[in-house]
Amino acid sequence: ERYGILIELKYIKQEEYDKDNSILNKKQEEAREQIKIYQQTEEIKMLPNLKSYTIVAIKDKLVVEEV
Repeated sequence: ERYGILIELKYIKQEEYDKDNSILNKKQEEAREQIKIYQQTEEIKMLPNLKSYTIVAIKDKLVVEEV
């Protein structure tokens, strides 16, 4: 069975996260909004069984969220 995967990747510098860890939520929201934009394109609509994820990298840590 065929499926598609859509990923939006964001990056936060460790120093920025240390100063204000709420930046993680902001970056996740930005990534979700970008995924919504991608999902409106005809090419993406044609992908069967599409799974969408946001990934925010903070130095060597990844925060993954299925959308």
